[in-house]
Amino acid sequence: MGYGRDRELFTSRNGGGLDVFAMAELSVDNTLKFMLNPHRLARLAEQRALYPDLEVPDLATYLSNTWKAAGDEPTTQTADAYGMALARMVQRRIVEALMRVSKDASAAELVRVATMNELHRISTQLKSDSQNYVYLKGRIDNFLRSPEETVLPPVGSLPDGSPIGCGQ
Repeated sequence: MGYGRDRELFTSRNGGGLDVFAMAELSVDNTLKFMLNPHRLARLAEQRALYPDLEVPDLATYLSNTWKAAGDEPTTQTADAYGMALARMVQRRIVEALMRVSKDASAAELVRVATMNELHRISTQLKSDSQNYVYLKGRIDNFLRSPEETVLPPVGSLPDGSPIGCGQ
């Protein structure tokens, strides 16, 4: 018995049960879609150039702060395994989002340059031999060598949710 999976449920990668990591990943992707929107990044750079006296961060600082917010080394940020797994996932999603912006032909050149530079900076900073860092460093280095050949996984979409007016 039970209910079938439909458009109102989160996609699961664990065999059909509630997949908390997939839900968190979609939430991060949705947030990054706005934070790292290529047009928004271009406006940020433009605002900084036009109004240097305002406290608008330059593009490099903004991108660097986005990475730092995820925690440079998740093991020092959280004590529990679940929190560390989420922090590592956030780092992977930030790297993927930066790669997407770097490959986006509609992005301003200065935005593509800044995101490529941030990926390079992250790669040179990854010194630990943790599985996550080894994966990220390999992924970034391959991308920087050959961005056009790097295949990025599709970004999922949030479920639609329950229709308005149901259950009355």
